Amino acid sequence: MEVSIKGEIASRNMKYKEVAQAVGIPQVTFYKKLKKNSFTLPEAARIFDVLGSKLVLESK
Repeated sequence: MEVSIKGEIASRNMKYKEVAQAVGIPQVTFYKKLKKNSFTLPEAARIFDVLGSKLVLESK
């Protein structure tokens, strides 16, 4: 099942600002990365950890 970072944040009624702060990414940088969907794997893992989800990679 594919999920998006935006969707996960919205489903938990969190604000992007809150997630950016919790992950330790400057707010402006977080917005830019979110817009381009350009998070590194470690950043994405931290985001999902903050959201209480687990990031799992699987091959196609």
